[in-house]
Amino acid sequence: MKLPRLRRLSSARAQDSLPRSSEAQTRPSLLLRIDLKLTLAAWAVIEFFWRFNPKRRSNFRGTDISDQFTGGSESLWGLGMILDDAIIMAQEAIDASPEPNAERLSRLGNYLNRRYDLRGELDDLERAIAAEERALALTPDGHPQKAAFLNNLGCSMFDRYSFLGDVDDLKSAIRLQELALDLVSDESDYKPRWLDNLGFSRQVRFNLYNNLDDLEVAIALRHRAVELIADDHPTRPSVLSHLGESLLARYNDLENIQDLENAIIVQRRAVDLTRDGNPDTPIWLAYLGKALQARFERFGDVNDLEDALQALRSSVDLTPNDHADKAIRRDFLGRCLVVRYRMDKTETSFNEALSCFMEATEQPLGSSEWRFPPAESALRLLVQNPQFSTPEALLLAHSRLLGMLPELVWLGYGIERRLAETQYFRKLVTSAVSAAISADALQLAVEWLEAGRSLVWSQLLSLRSPIDELQEQYPELAKSLRDTQQQLQKSVNTSFVPESRAFEGIEGVTVNPRADRHRRLAVDYDTILKTIRGHAGFEDFLRPRRFSGLGLSPVLAHGPVVFLSVDDDRCDALAALPGGGITLIPLPKLSSERAHQLQSLWLRRLKGLSVRMQGVGTLDALTGSGYGPLQLSVQSDTRSPRHSSLVEDDDSLDQLPEYMWKWIVGPVLAALGFLTVDTGSKLPHITWCPTGPLTQLPLHAAGLYNVPDGPRAFNLIVSSYTPSLAALQRSYEGIARHTPAPQMLVVTQPAALGHTRLPNTIVEGMRVKDILQDAHISSKLLNHDQATVSAVRDVLDQYPWLHLACHGSQHPRDATRSAFALYDGPLSLSDLMRTVADDAELAFLSACQTAAGDASNPEESVHLAAGMLAVGFKGVVATMWSIMDQDAPVVVEAYYKKLIELRNTGVIEQGETGAAYALHEAVAQLRAKVGERNFGRWVPFVHFGV
Repeated sequence: MKLPRLRRLSSARAQDSLPRSSEAQTRPSLLLRIDLKLTLAAWAVIEFFWRFNPKRRSNFRGTDISDQFTGGSESLWGLGMILDDAIIMAQEAIDASPEPNAERLSRLGNYLNRRYDLRGELDDLERAIAAEERALALTPDGHPQKAAFLNNLGCSMFDRYSFLGDVDDLKSAIRLQELALDLVSDESDYKPRWLDNLGFSRQVRFNLYNNLDDLEVAIALRHRAVELIADDHPTRPSVLSHLGESLLARYNDLENIQDLENAIIVQRRAVDLTRDGNPDTPIWLAYLGKALQARFERFGDVNDLEDALQALRSSVDLTPNDHADKAIRRDFLGRCLVVRYRMDKTETSFNEALSCFMEATEQPLGSSEWRFPPAESALRLLVQNPQFSTPEALLLAHSRLLGMLPELVWLGYGIERRLAETQYFRKLVTSAVSAAISADALQLAVEWLEAGRSLVWSQLLSLRSPIDELQEQYPELAKSLRDTQQQLQKSVNTSFVPESRAFEGIEGVTVNPRADRHRRLAVDYDTILKTIRGHAGFEDFLRPRRFSGLGLSPVLAHGPVVFLSVDDDRCDALAALPGGGITLIPLPKLSSERAHQLQSLWLRRLKGLSVRMQGVGTLDALTGSGYGPLQLSVQSDTRSPRHSSLVEDDDSLDQLPEYMWKWIVGPVLAALGFLTVDTGSKLPHITWCPTGPLTQLPLHAAGLYNVPDGPRAFNLIVSSYTPSLAALQRSYEGIARHTPAPQMLVVTQPAALGHTRLPNTIVEGMRVKDILQDAHISSKLLNHDQATVSAVRDVLDQYPWLHLACHGSQHPRDATRSAFALYDGPLSLSDLMRTVADDAELAFLSACQTAAGDASNPEESVHLAAGMLAVGFKGVVATMWSIMDQDAPVVVEAYYKKLIELRNTGVIEQGETGAAYALHEAVAQLRAKVGERNFGRWVPFVHFGV
């Protein structure tokens, strides 16, 4: 189970006082007015405090609004409005200052942080950190506010770690809090609360790495905080409660019952000391409830369970519905209710626990990280207790989980984080699809298959989507959106790890300006989208399409799209047909275990044939990334980097096409009526969209090759592949909207620096140019030293067709760093994103392994072929593994001749490119030359897209 990162639910931030009159007398009149407004805003909050907390008036110290407000839940709405005004005025004061002012920056950071605590919006937190970093940078050593600024920035860094999960933020928070504590004496009013803050951070690091020293330090720090804080201090309950939480954490790790008893004692003391109306009361009640639940699970005393439930229910009831922490507290209550359900096994307990989890998933504010655990818990409860479950409830729980995927794979994260998240969600998606199929909700099954595939590429594609209708109705919004999209395209698939650096020379405190800028852009992008979707007719603008929008797409008129779903419970094919219909094709002979066996057989077979990482002569010898392209060879002295040779008499390799036919392809073609050939018509076309382990397999090579007249897939259908139906639809719409006149850029690189030579690329390039010339198609050939990165980039947007004959390399962590090796360096997908024209149509990637995905994350289609679709090409020919250098010219010549023939005879319809049928014919010629059993020679060539 994926547990949420702990959020710092309460903390002590050092607050600078309001401007002193003697200081204000020397300022310009505008600053005087702004300072007066800030003072009035502060007193407005004081009035709220006075009205809603009469029992705490005697404790009021009248310093800063964000430290003194402790209004009850009924006044939180009012606090939000006042904070809005205070933030505007604080920013005005900063803007009007002739020179940067650290105290004003710190005040702005405090107000933004208080609003973040209230609403859980990342933009407030990012702005707070930016202000606090500037305040700290302006403050010299020895300044009386230095410690306060260090602590405040440390608290904000911790909050951002809780929201985003970047461990560098947690490390920085701990270091900043340590430095702050070093600068204050035990007599300082802030010392106990700052000790408590650092204790919280160290405990969270214990949760992350399970290093008991961190937890012991956290407990020691919090014990010291309790010793230093006065018995009547208003924050004593907070410090006591946090000590109890740390003791409970040590009990959970070491199971020392004394820790549990002490945790309950201090938690009860914290609650007893809390005055009515304190907005932190729900926190202390939640911690008390968790401790009592732990004691019940240890000793079985039902009174402990009832007391725990009472405390947790009160915690939920006292938390406003629009508070960012409501989901966390409902999740705590739901877990305790599950404990009761396990004891009494009643439907009432089951329903109450389920309702609690589901309500937690509906919370509109705060990080999705806080809503995801209750969604998982709800689904688990339903799956494990079918006697109380219904198909409708199960589908609703799945929908809540999958609905969070765009948030959890947020555009503002770095590429590595997003790819890691998608790996975790793979099983959730397959389970959801399986449940939808079992409930006969086939459209929903296809939508969920789409939702869980190629999320990273979909994000990139959304930044390039046409916005014609928006431009027509709301041109200013369209301009804002396009400007932000163009900036995001430069960083959306970037890893920001190498960009980190020390902040102000403080060892252990890192900042990453590029990552910060990217997140701000992503936040701005989300804000613009929210505004656009608030207009009538644009409610679903740039949202994932429902099947009702995809199923009627004209692209399906050119042949079905077949999804292949693999789950532990069942395996199926779903064929999306013309007219919006979906045909379910059960695959009873295929299981999840067999699917993984097929993948393992194939990968092991390739590895046995000397698939290896080349240590020298690779693209990464230039980039220094440490990753190299796979090369397939049975000889130690590879004759060519595009070389591929397979042992023809190997039984396991022969069996793979047979298994694919019997378990997958054969049943699909039988259900679609494609097992017989109409000699008077062209072969039907299928676009395969495999999932999981099946993404690695050459489905187009399925057949019974041991039977002389046995079925072969290539004799019955023309095969294409797509990362998703949405990607295919976007490609179709692009080509249907405008089919450009054919013009081609041909790039050949026979001897790139640091790479083995590819002599046949010269022959290949000349053949392509001759074919185009005979067909009166203009082209430009860049060969060897002409094929530099800048030369290609400068002219690429002038040519709808692109042919690349060179080395290729796929980067396993950052898809946009996958690249083609040119004369002076790599031409990356990132380069192509910035230069490919909107009318780009066809690309032929005559390079090694341009369609081989990542076996550890198959759903994301992290390969060059999918990347070329994402940057704007509508159809792409690529290779699943390395090819023989002498085979490429054979396929290339036959492909272009057939492609031009199809275009000249007018058989290509609107929304088609002809690439799939042209490649089918070209591969047939190579197969006739090398023999159909020589799979390593003809199978790797594949077509993606339209």
